[in-house]
Amino acid sequence: MSDGHFCTPRQVTAGVPGYLDTITCRAVLPESRKSHSALSTPGQVAEALADVARPLTIQYTPPPSPPPAPAVVSRSEGLDTQQRTYVSQPLPPKQPSTLNRVLMTFVVLLVIAAVGVGAWTLGRKLGNPAPPEAAQSQPPPSATAEPQIVKPSNATGFDPLGDDGAEHPELADDAVDGKPDTFWHTTNYNNATLGNLKPGVGLLLDMGKPTKIADVIATLSSASGASVELKVGDSPDLSSLKTVAKQKDASGKVTLTPDEAATGQYVLIWFTRLPADAGKFRGTIYDVVVYSPGTA
Repeated sequence: MSDGHFCTPRQVTAGVPGYLDTITCRAVLPESRKSHSALSTPGQVAEALADVARPLTIQYTPPPSPPPAPAVVSRSEGLDTQQRTYVSQPLPPKQPSTLNRVLMTFVVLLVIAAVGVGAWTLGRKLGNPAPPEAAQSQPPPSATAEPQIVKPSNATGFDPLGDDGAEHPELADDAVDGKPDTFWHTTNYNNATLGNLKPGVGLLLDMGKPTKIADVIATLSSASGASVELKVGDSPDLSSLKTVAKQKDASGKVTLTPDEAATGQYVLIWFTRLPADAGKFRGTIYDVVVYSPGTA
């Protein structure tokens, strides 16, 4: 004991291995565990000693008794008497107290028991191998930011297969101004298939630079029957624009989401079938919003 507290094995006897000192404190000295958890069962002690080599038995040999002190004889001149002076010898080292001996005995017994339990447990594991552990679940994917709105730098009516190559380009900006009462529309046709004159017509957006496309939300007229495609590419030529999404019988607000990652400078909303409008057929777009994927 020191100031009312139990000393650790290393404080009592020099040379005690650090791992034995730590395991002893975790098992029997609560106030000396520091940040280590307690060892309260033989299994926990065995696990703590799993990677520790078996300790060797230490033979203790008491120091030999000191030889008798030699006598130093001095003679005084003219005297027949002898005076003997003995040289003092250092006292033998203080033996460990009874409490310390009991504590060390307990530690040795504890280690022997732990090693025995560990050997028994290891033998059981070798004889009955446990099934492989289930694969740890993968951590949840990191959150990503919400898609961001990307403003086009230019918009125009797109009619590459028509006679003049244009489709009301003067109204194209009304479809990207964010106002619900302005719109772009196609020419009036005699039937839903553009009068059988061409396979399609649409609104072309120039994003100004190659842009990743997450979604395109287009607000069409309320009349049903429109078929629209979303095309993306790096050139305003129809042949270089790739179809990435389609929707049939579309009306009102329509969300066109690419089936796979799409990147390009040009975004085309392409009508292949037109809804009825006042006895004729035409496509109408009140508003277009382009979204690009956000970053984490």
